[in-house]
Amino acid sequence: MFIGITFMPLLIVLGQIALGIFILYLLVDLVKIMFVSIKIIMYILIYSLLLYIGFTYYGKDGLLFVLIGIGLFEIYPFLKKKM
Repeated sequence: MFIGITFMPLLIVLGQIALGIFILYLLVDLVKIMFVSIKIIMYILIYSLLLYIGFTYYGKDGLLFVLIGIGLFEIYPFLKKKM
């Protein structure tokens, strides 16, 4: 318990740095392809911002809630077509 409380701020900062590097890597990789639309880049930015806010303010429960919301948002058009 004590170790988790002590290292939690460090883990959060390292996680944010890793997420930022990963997003920059994805953006650079996507821009190199040139066939990728702005829509996909905006999806990545918006989803990463939602995940960051959900985890930062609400912890694991917020992260789970945001992931479920993103999943439903992505699956809904396919379900609507099949109905």
